[in-house]
Amino acid sequence: MRIGLAGREDLTSILEISNWAAAHTSANFATEPESRAAWGAMWEATHATHPWLIASDDSGVIGFAKAAPHRSRGAYAWTAEVSVYIRADRHRRGIARALYRRLLPMLRAQGFVTLLAGIVAEHGASERLHAAFGFQPCGVFHRAGWKLGRWHDVGYWELQLQPAGVAPTPTKPVAEVWPAELRTERLHLRRWRDADLAPFAALNADAEVMAHFPAPLSTVDSDALAGRIRSALAERGYGPWAVEIPGVTAFAGFIGLASPAYDTPFTPCVEVGWRLARAYWGRGYATEGARAALAFAFDQLGLDEVVSFTVPGNLPSRRVMEKLGMTRRPDEDFDHPRVPDGHPLKRHVLYRLRRPG
Repeated sequence: MRIGLAGREDLTSILEISNWAAAHTSANFATEPESRAAWGAMWEATHATHPWLIASDDSGVIGFAKAAPHRSRGAYAWTAEVSVYIRADRHRRGIARALYRRLLPMLRAQGFVTLLAGIVAEHGASERLHAAFGFQPCGVFHRAGWKLGRWHDVGYWELQLQPAGVAPTPTKPVAEVWPAELRTERLHLRRWRDADLAPFAALNADAEVMAHFPAPLSTVDSDALAGRIRSALAERGYGPWAVEIPGVTAFAGFIGLASPAYDTPFTPCVEVGWRLARAYWGRGYATEGARAALAFAFDQLGLDEVVSFTVPGNLPSRRVMEKLGMTRRPDEDFDHPRVPDGHPLKRHVLYRLRRPG
């Protein structure tokens, strides 16, 4: 399962999910199928300020969650309404929770203060979902809607995102909080900048840094890799983050998460990885940053497992994997499909880490 920002091209699938709920349940108060044009207008009006997220797999879009303005008058600017819908054949698989794990931290980072969710009274699954994320009931509209031959009450639930008694600041646009950025005691795992390209090319040209890869990279190939990384971050909201060490260097390399685009016995999967300039080896930066990336993978993405892999001789990286609590089974060692047959770096060792608890 992948979670990403919804684009214009996803609206037809989103609308199919919403219209199915409208036709078959009282959870959605629409009584007629809504149009692609109407939803397109909503997306155009709000997607830059209020996130729309989709969950997808190989079958297409399987769920969506979005935020919307509560009301148009200015004093309501820090209040948003949230909703989540899952495709009928994917109910009860944790997809709604995975979407909210991404949506709610985004809204907090944007500076929203209060979130509201309207839940038709008899929908206990939705009430349990919202309660699990800290929402509390705050009121009921009695006989708010007539559907499927009877009246329905609508309960409103609220979640406070910011400390009480603090004056708000203007909310940030979605583009400023997607992709996510992570901070640790010493590191800032951030979006990439154009200024990172030159030090990244130098890192990738260093024969010692690239000793466990088939070959160093040219500047052209390094820039192309950085472009793919930036695209993945923009699409998914996570990826191999640029590593900044405040007070030490603006760019030390990358640490983060990736989804391999090739076939192996363990794919599809999410891997944690790192590549740092030699000047920053041996200081615990890879372990510190990878711990933050793993916490994001388990707590925000809701993943059950993360993997990592390298060649058998890369003992420093293997020690990092073991410090992270990852374990290797020798029978899962594999030949990397992107390394030519007969190459001494063809064979790789695989490490796994399951979600804690």
